[in-house]
Amino acid sequence: MLNYTGELGHLSMLEAMFEANILFHYHDGEGQAAIHRAIQAGHADVVNYLATLGEWNMANKDGLTPLHVCAGKL
Repeated sequence: MLNYTGELGHLSMLEAMFEANILFHYHDGEGQAAIHRAIQAGHADVVNYLATLGEWNMANKDGLTPLHVCAGKL
């Protein structure tokens, strides 16, 4: 659910999940973290929020960090 919340761009829901101590450093069944999903969907506010939580170094199943995914969107 966390990853799809990022993908859909629900920043207020992500903030509430963080406040409730929901595990953020998590990969879904496709090997993507919430920050990867948010980048792919173009939700800059969600990406910025997740980056402040330390998700910039998380690699996906293909070994790509969020920065790699951002560069691929250019």
